[in-house]
Amino acid sequence: MQTLTPDQFFALAGVTRATFKAAVSRGEAALAFGTQWALAGGTFLDLDVVAWLLVDELTPAFTRKFAAVIVKSFSDQWCEAVSAADRVNEPIFFIVIEIGEPLGGKLRAARREGLNVACGTLSELVGLKLEKQRTIPDRMTFINITNVMHRARRSARTIGLDLSAPFCPPLNDPVFRDAVRDVRNSRERNVARIPHRFVGS
Repeated sequence: MQTLTPDQFFALAGVTRATFKAAVSRGEAALAFGTQWALAGGTFLDLDVVAWLLVDELTPAFTRKFAAVIVKSFSDQWCEAVSAADRVNEPIFFIVIEIGEPLGGKLRAARREGLNVACGTLSELVGLKLEKQRTIPDRMTFINITNVMHRARRSARTIGLDLSAPFCPPLNDPVFRDAVRDVRNSRERNVARIPHRFVGS
């Protein structure tokens, strides 16, 4: 992972400082490892650019606010996808699997029965078994993580920045493994706080 100045991040994410601050205040921002704020001192990570672009990609399907929730909540999953994408010779995809009504007004959003994510190559995802799902998914949104990373690197070259190094350490790196585990544990704690009557059995 490589640190970026705010100006570098804004250039690569295609946003202004004011737009970024407004997105944070509206709950429409997501950065790496489940956060929406820059590191202390205003430093960003190259991985934060991937997070921002991933929110952009998911927005047409979910609205920007809910896309940011997905990216923050499942940071462990897409970070693993990014790590794999730098080490596998075929595209890696991040997939959001939905059951229930599409996100619309408050009443329709309340009918969403479940949401899950997965990542892998197309051949791996075609063979994905959905044992946890009670019914066949209503929608599956695929995002090509490899292509998102390529776009970030291409933008970096235009401002004279080299992002050719891997965005994430290997999955078996102890520090990286601990970071994604912390994100996963945080998500599970948040889900545990939801009253049982709202959680599908």
